[in-house]
Amino acid sequence: MSGSYILLGVILLAGMAYSIIARKLTIDAAFTGAVVATGIFVGAGFTGVSMMTVFFILGSAATSWKKELKERAGAAEKTSGRTAGQVLANAGAAGTCGLLAYYYPQNTVLFQVMLAASLASATADTLSSELGMVYGRRFYNIITLKKDTKGLDGVVSAEGFLIGIAGSSIIAVIY
Repeated sequence: MSGSYILLGVILLAGMAYSIIARKLTIDAAFTGAVVATGIFVGAGFTGVSMMTVFFILGSAATSWKKELKERAGAAEKTSGRTAGQVLANAGAAGTCGLLAYYYPQNTVLFQVMLAASLASATADTLSSELGMVYGRRFYNIITLKKDTKGLDGVVSAEGFLIGIAGSSIIAVIY
């Protein structure tokens, strides 16, 4: 077994333990995250895993940030942690792209760009929704473009939009 895979195993075990103990992920979600991270690793190495890790750290911090304010708005995340379904929704495409990069080496660059783009998108979505609720001043329905209530699906703010751009830019810099 190569040293890279041993290091990956140590990183994943530590990440799983932290995620479960800190109640950031359910047990199933932590295992799902490890499987997805392995798919990312085989196609994009530690750079890919770094992008996923930064997404997880930023997303977890944003979810926890000013939680009491989000609870009052009725938009706070439940305290038992994110589920396996949420892990797949946010990082499943990246894991798939990692596997495709491994199995189709002639298209590695394409799949790695797609992997980075999917994690940048997930980061932007998470940060804009979680922090947009906290820092947004005026909220608009993305479909009707009319003022609406913060915390509802499809309601955005300029502040959340800019925070999302910053988050996706961080992932782009790592890539």
